[in-house]
Amino acid sequence: SSISSSALGPFEIGGRVGGGFPGRIFKGNIAEVIYYTRGISAQERQQVQSYLAVKYGIHLDPTAVSNYLASDGSVLWGGISNTGYTSTVMGIGRDDNSGLLQYQTSSSAGLDVLTLGLGSITNSNAVNVASNPGLLAADKTFLMVGSNGALTGSLTTTDLPTNPGTSTPMRMRMQRIWKAQNTNGVGSLNLQFNLAGALSSSLGYTTSELCLLIDRGNTGSFTGAVSGTGTSGG
Repeated sequence: SSISSSALGPFEIGGRVGGGFPGRIFKGNIAEVIYYTRGISAQERQQVQSYLAVKYGIHLDPTAVSNYLASDGSVLWGGISNTGYTSTVMGIGRDDNSGLLQYQTSSSAGLDVLTLGLGSITNSNAVNVASNPGLLAADKTFLMVGSNGALTGSLTTTDLPTNPGTSTPMRMRMQRIWKAQNTNGVGSLNLQFNLAGALSSSLGYTTSELCLLIDRGNTGSFTGAVSGTGTSGG
């Protein structure tokens, strides 16, 4: 949309006190305000939405915003190429033009059990960046992750690896699955899973049975998956 000179007036953030509307104050925190002195295009709006989503762990509505874009318009996360994994999308990355340097992320709305990050996952991104400088050496480097949206308390006893590499045979797995899109080679990551309230089932388990399954071949099946650590491209 364009700015009309006939509509010029006070610029108010977090409330409206002029124009006969006193006391309309937003009671909460505003993390960031982005202001243009002109109307912006649909792509520019999408770039701003993507920047804010990555920085603050916000999940965009995939029906409204299918692709996450860098400041130059390049695609960080493609809705079509990642069909089926567009729930709880979040990521880390570096974008110099927008001043973005994100080392770690989690769901700000608490909608996912996963936290991922470079270096050591700390109590804030700022602490992580200060403690581990230079881990994202190249501009426009991103690692985005989306899930299939399955409940973390939902388990299945099917589609299990035939040779997972664990000390005992695998009996079940969580039905939530994550898929990653790596742009310009983000390196090794730390993954944390908050399993409080997850894996709830009538089938009991011990913590020694927990492991991470990696579908290295992107086959869509875990029958040939292996357990343990892996790279972000796996």
